[in-house]
This record gives sequence, structure tokens and C-alpha cells, in this order.
Amino acid sequence: MKVICGDREQNAILYNGADSELSLHKQRFYAGLENLEVLDLGCGTGGAARYLQPFGNKVSGINSSEQEAVIARGVMGEVMVADLDALTELPFASDRFDVVLLGDILEHLKYPFTLLKAIRTVLKPGGRIYVSLPNVANVKVRLNLLFGRFEYEHAGIMDMTHLRFFTRATVREMVEQAGYDIQRESFSNWNWTLLPLGLLRVLRMRRAEQMVRNVLTALVPGLFATQIMLVATRKN
Repeated sequence: MKVICGDREQNAILYNGADSELSLHKQRFYAGLENLEVLDLGCGTGGAARYLQPFGNKVSGINSSEQEAVIARGVMGEVMVADLDALTELPFASDRFDVVLLGDILEHLKYPFTLLKAIRTVLKPGGRIYVSLPNVANVKVRLNLLFGRFEYEHAGIMDMTHLRFFTRATVREMVEQAGYDIQRESFSNWNWTLLPLGLLRVLRMRRAEQMVRNVLTALVPGLFATQIMLVATRKN
């Protein structure tokens, strides 16, 4: 079925359900978070909380969907329902959180810079934000543009609910201008949907797939990374 950009009925299908799990690259990204007060913005049904709470973290969240929030409250201490684009300040006490998660949420907002500035007040001194979002400069998107294609999809970089698009340079610039110092940058590996099926089968049979993915992403992350992931601390 052809995706119609901006259709409400299409967007309603994207609901993940109660059993949504945190992706492997997100688990690696959040590894090491232990015994912290965490705020998950755009928390969905609580996938990040399910992963983080066994490590002693206390996770609260904000989400725009009441349907998802009902499920998330089963695993999270506190879940509020709010439109993140409508918030100029967050409904929490100042200096409360050690970490704020922004996992694939900024690209869905009209005003991501405003939200980044608002987060500063609820972070403790030295508190960190974890930002992950799609890399629109990925080689697949570039090649599609070369041939005149800019088509939305049900998921991925060209997800039909994305309002903003970022490159490695522009996300870094936005985070720094919002008042943060970037401490760490990582990337998720390029997906293989661009490769001919025959070549992909050969790579998999020879067990070279993961090595090639790692090398390509490490050498030219701006071209081959699917996700850009940043950890940044609040400037005093």
C-alpha cells in the first residue's frame, strides 16, 4: 500500500503494543546506566524502562499517546501524557534527573531545539542527555535523491511521521547551541537494503556481513550510518 504522508489513519497503525523491546543498538547505547534517575521523553510503551530498571534505574516518562502510556505505567514509576512540542518547560522539579533519553524523538517534533533547552532545567549539574536519531545523509537516501526520489515509508530514515531531518553535522550543532557539551558519538551500522540480494547472501554465507558493516560505518559514518547517537552533558 502506498504511504500517504500525513494521514492520521496511517499514523495510528504505528502503535507498537505492549511487548515492544529496545533494539540492540539502543541497548548498547544505554549500557552502563545504573542506579540513576532517568527521564524518557517519547517513552512509548516503556521499552527503555524494561531494559534499564533491572540495573537499578528509576525511569519516568512523557508520551503523547494515552494508549501507550497506559501500558508504560505498568513498568514505569511515573508517566505523563503531553505534546512535547507544546512544552516550553518540563513538569518536573529542577535538577531532578541524572539522564534524559531522547531516543528517536527529535525528528518527530516541530520544535526540537525548544525541547532541548527545556530539558536543561530538569537535569542535575553534569547530567547527560542521550540523543539518537536517523541519519538523512545515509547513502541510500542520497542515491534516491540522485534519481529524483524522496518517498516516505512506514519505518526507518524516511518514516512518514518524521518532521525534521538531520545529518551528523546538524544534530551536533543543534545540541551544542542548546547548551550542551558533546561527550561521545556513536553510530548504528548501515542496513543492507541497498545491496543486491545475491551479494548479501554471499556476505552472509562467508560470515563477513557484520565485519563489512562495522568497517564501512567506522570509516565514513556520515555516509553509511543509519542512526546517529550522541551523549552530551549540560553546560553550567
